[in-house]
Amino acid sequence: MSRSSPLTGKRIVGLLNPNPGLTSGESSRACFACPTSSEPTPSTDLRPGICGGTLKKAGFQIERQRGSHIFMKHPDGRATVVPVHAGETIGPGLFHKILRDVEIDREDFLKL
Repeated sequence: MSRSSPLTGKRIVGLLNPNPGLTSGESSRACFACPTSSEPTPSTDLRPGICGGTLKKAGFQIERQRGSHIFMKHPDGRATVVPVHAGETIGPGLFHKILRDVEIDREDFLKL
């Protein structure tokens, strides 16, 4: 695959689809913190409702909601925001951010 850049006129090789086995909507990058076993991974199976329900089991309460974002707070002061968008899952980056906010390990979160 190659073509000319409209700006420089130089040939661009292999940039159209750097990983030809994937479609344009897929990513070849993996979350290295996520296991390769059959247990749920945050990028594919973690829906916002499950995340919020798990945080409730850990003692968090819904403090307030603004639009599709729920602010959850623990009595000891830990807090986070969980976005609840219809038909979307929580990606690995946001999942790890939520875990850092609430100071819970990934393994502990999945056990709840």
